[in-house]
Amino acid sequence: MSDSARTELRAGTIAAFSAFGIWAMIPLYFKAVGVVGPGEILAHRIAWSIVFLAPLLLRRGQIREMVTTFRVPRHCLWLVIGSVLLGFNWFLFIFAVATDRVLDSSLGYFINPLVFVLLALVVLGEKLSRVRWTAVTIAGLAVANLVWQHGSVPWLALGLAASFALYGLSKKFVPISSQGGLFIESLLMLPAALAYLIWLEIVGRGHFLASGSSLTLNGLIILSGVVTVIPLAMFAFGARRIPLATIGLAQYITPSGQFLLAVFVFGETFDRARLVSFGLIWIALALYSWDLLVRRAPAKVTPAHST
Repeated sequence: MSDSARTELRAGTIAAFSAFGIWAMIPLYFKAVGVVGPGEILAHRIAWSIVFLAPLLLRRGQIREMVTTFRVPRHCLWLVIGSVLLGFNWFLFIFAVATDRVLDSSLGYFINPLVFVLLALVVLGEKLSRVRWTAVTIAGLAVANLVWQHGSVPWLALGLAASFALYGLSKKFVPISSQGGLFIESLLMLPAALAYLIWLEIVGRGHFLASGSSLTLNGLIILSGVVTVIPLAMFAFGARRIPLATIGLAQYITPSGQFLLAVFVFGETFDRARLVSFGLIWIALALYSWDLLVRRAPAKVTPAHST
């Protein structure tokens, strides 16, 4: 490997791992803006993401790419579907943090790669190895254990995993960069977001620039665009420079960090039922990761950058 190639690999590795690290710590941000309701912070996240993405796309000359994509009706349809799934996923995650259920979000993003494997089987008709079948089965047992022990379906974790896996699947049908896709999806969500923010202002329930709102809170609301765009740009930079298998394994940094925050910082309850289920999920992911490394195949893994 040449010196320039090593430099590119090193830079890509640092960028990708930094992106996953930021996503792992992002619950701290949503805790800091906890006074703002999940719906309002979601609307601001959509609006401010556009503000910070636009200059980035202009500088990279990607506007033509988006215009070309819009000319194909099939691509537009998939982008609409993707925007709905992404908005739903974002809301669920913000809701999880606001209601002290970061453990559920962590479980959801641990499950996500295995849900994606299952979608590849059901939707794309791909064949699974015995190891991957075993991993998916063990993940199913982990969910069944929670249902049996707690008497309810872990809908938040499953909703996060399913919505982001489906969102990742939708990206397969649109030839556009991650930043360009996010910009279009945010634009599609913008009318509803602005309408909701205007309604909050009319009824006097909005927090941004409201009387009594601190400069810190207003700054943190604007920061919602930064915490969305910056790690995504870092991930996109890294993903072009390091092997897919490395990306597939590094993505576990995000739910691992959220798990540690939930237990040791936020003090969420980690009972025996969760211990067993998380243990099963970790075994399933270990099997899946081993199979990924052994086969060195282009596994259908969508990194957990939804947060």
